[in-house]
Amino acid sequence: MGTVEQPAVWLAYAKHADAVVASLSARRNGNSDTLPHAAQTLLEALNGSDLKRLLWVGGAGSLETAAGVKVIDDPHFPAAWKPEAQAQGRALDVFRASKADVDWTFISPAALIEDGERTGKYRVGGDQLLVDERGVSRITIADYAVALLDQLDRKDSLKKRIAVAY
Repeated sequence: MGTVEQPAVWLAYAKHADAVVASLSARRNGNSDTLPHAAQTLLEALNGSDLKRLLWVGGAGSLETAAGVKVIDDPHFPAAWKPEAQAQGRALDVFRASKADVDWTFISPAALIEDGERTGKYRVGGDQLLVDERGVSRITIADYAVALLDQLDRKDSLKKRIAVAY
């Protein structure tokens, strides 16, 4: 179906779709500029099309744990994950600066995404890391997928980042 850099190819496949869900990683090619570039490419391609809904699977690294303090700033944040987390933060900046006529939502997961049962229950927040009563930020892969798909029809998360967790 092509790559993000080939909008004519994937737009032809998505002609009758209601939305585009972008789940991209910079780890495969080791180039952290891939993510912000892909965000810009998607916004530009969708801006001129009939397809206006975009869900971006983001990371938790740019969420705040306190005012001005991000998850990625924690000294225990794995060094191997930093380039991708920083790239996701730059992709978020691209979305926020965009004037494109695209109804995007950047969805950040909990700090821990793990195997487990699908409950269909989760909380939605904004730019802050969501934690439970024990201070743990987690969600199962299944419930993160449910949250992502639930957002397709919601109008309260357009043109903003949301966080999802238990």
